[in-house]
Amino acid sequence: MKAKGGAALLQQSAIEAVIQDLFPLALVVTPNLDEASLLWRIRRLIPLTPCRPAGTKIKAMGPRNVVIKGGHLAGDCIEPFL
Repeated sequence: MKAKGGAALLQQSAIEAVIQDLFPLALVVTPNLDEASLLWRIRRLIPLTPCRPAGTKIKAMGPRNVVIKGGHLAGDCIEPFL
């Protein structure tokens, strides 16, 4: 949906289709921080903002599991949304 550099990869209508049509079928979704922010509808997830609320909201959209990626952040952060 969104590149690491911030460029949009999908139009809004395509994002809505992914959420409505694909998320309910997904075993796992792996949004990066920018994509998770877009799905959570907040400006931007940053290291000071907990990812758990975003993961919980995304999981409520239908996927069985959510892994929010952010490998470019410093430090270790593993919060499973099972």
